[in-house]
Amino acid sequence: MKKRVKPEPPTPAPLKRPRPYLMISHQCFEKYFWLDGPGRKIAIDALSAGVVSTSYEAVDVLCLANMMYEEAFHDLITSDMAAVGHTINYKNAKTEEEIRQLTSEALAVLDDDRMRAILRKADAIARGLLAVPETNAEWLPSFLTAPVH
Repeated sequence: MKKRVKPEPPTPAPLKRPRPYLMISHQCFEKYFWLDGPGRKIAIDALSAGVVSTSYEAVDVLCLANMMYEEAFHDLITSDMAAVGHTINYKNAKTEEEIRQLTSEALAVLDDDRMRAILRKADAIARGLLAVPETNAEWLPSFLTAPVH
């Protein structure tokens, strides 16, 4: 009589880690992923402050910060221009060139100090919405903190 060989239990398949992904949409990524925008510093500060911990989260913050900054900047310019009797409508601009033209017109009307104040306020608004404090951290290597050309 032959002995039955007991089959070995199958080895379990290795656990697959879920693939990381961006929380933002593809369209948002394509439109707002700029390394030379204000979102870069906000994303660096978010990493430094521990608000985000992965590269995917940093890219999300970078794109969202650029988007929120742009929206706040446009809203602030629109309200300041209305205060001095000029109308400007970023919502109807269809191309980047039209947006640049509108911003140039605003710069011609508003003085340099007011424009700088608007830039600081837009940064504060984006940081507030993302809960990212401003830090003075320069922990990145020099090749990553060099100006983008």
